[in-house]
Amino acid sequence: MHLLNSSSGSYVFSFYNIFLDNKTSPENIDLVLELETIIHEYIHFLQDISTVYGLTNTAKISKEIAFVYDKYHSSTETVVTTPISFDYDSETEKAINEDLFQLYFAHMSKEQKNLRLPKHLNIVIKNEKNGIIPGYEEVPEYNIVFSNKNYNKEIPFGAFAIMESMANLLERYIFPKEENNYIMPYDTAYVVANHIFPEFSTNPGAIFALCDASLMYYHSAEVFINALYMMRKMDFNYTSYNDIYTFIFGNIETGLSVRERFQSSVHEALKNIYNIQNTSNLSYASHWIAQTIDTICSYRLKSMDFLTRLFDFKSISALKIYLLKMISLVGSPLIYNKNGDHFVLRNVEESQDEEENQLLFWITAENIYKILKLRSPEYKCSLIPICTCTKTDYCNEFPWLQQHGVDKYCQFKIIWDAWGLKDKNIKKNV
Repeated sequence: MHLLNSSSGSYVFSFYNIFLDNKTSPENIDLVLELETIIHEYIHFLQDISTVYGLTNTAKISKEIAFVYDKYHSSTETVVTTPISFDYDSETEKAINEDLFQLYFAHMSKEQKNLRLPKHLNIVIKNEKNGIIPGYEEVPEYNIVFSNKNYNKEIPFGAFAIMESMANLLERYIFPKEENNYIMPYDTAYVVANHIFPEFSTNPGAIFALCDASLMYYHSAEVFINALYMMRKMDFNYTSYNDIYTFIFGNIETGLSVRERFQSSVHEALKNIYNIQNTSNLSYASHWIAQTIDTICSYRLKSMDFLTRLFDFKSISALKIYLLKMISLVGSPLIYNKNGDHFVLRNVEESQDEEENQLLFWITAENIYKILKLRSPEYKCSLIPICTCTKTDYCNEFPWLQQHGVDKYCQFKIIWDAWGLKDKNIKKNV
């Protein structure tokens, strides 16, 4: 499970929710004060549901959620030992196994995130075989080394850096801001592009397109770097952003064509989403994301560069109009804030309904997933900031022991019980 964040918000990958670190609760996009943060996090939502990398992660997590239900809903076991292990036994599953996927993602440590590095440092891009993943020892991992005579700092480069860089490129295009330093991971893609092919890196829209196209492959960092070396060698020029997609898709082969691989990832993601067992009154949540993926992917197949068109707009007002069209087409993930509000972005004309309450499912699913999967589980209920139930000590320590109120239902307990975990004793494997 991956968390993508900016300075004032975050998006949870494959659990479709945005957290705003403020107290604003807009009823529609015209009232959004933190449009800068919304744009950044909404790009992460679109990366999640319209790229091969995002959809592969969705297929993996949805399969694991379904695994929990299948294993426990009719089980007589009374103890669940965490972290639980998920069984993978097919070639397709091997391609997305935990170690390989972590290599592709290349997460940064807390110390590396938001690290500010002077722009005058020397830069070296390291490419080394990982050497440890069975059957995939030859798959390379990439790191960027920033150094001078007295300083040396190594930063991983993978899908995490590419996704954060991509969102930041658009954010800074609309809201220009001068920085004296490179900020990790937000400037990482620019640093790599400027180091390999400086002429290409002068246009943020071009780097954005390269990021987006790279996320249509499993090993996004490898594609990003190899494409830049190819472009430099061939003295590549483009007249439209679509030329960048055409160049990459035409020159970097990984077996299937990009369209075939994309359609396969859509199929796998939708299949696994529909396998998520849910209570009937909450089935909306699974159907919502499946329909959203189906809609945006049809749009992607018609126009691979549809996201890069955001760079065609020169003003916030023009971008708002395009975002309204996109939100009307795609929809909005659940957004919640530190004030306890939760909402979805809407066009002014759209009516309010129970959509927000139904989408609470994904925050609950994220919470349960962390409890079952993480070696150091976070037991505190994620819904505390927005829950209207009476809080107890259980909410902070053992949320599965919480009981429904007289007139309020505990959202966590509804999903926990529905997944067959009712009356199970949770034991941490030390």
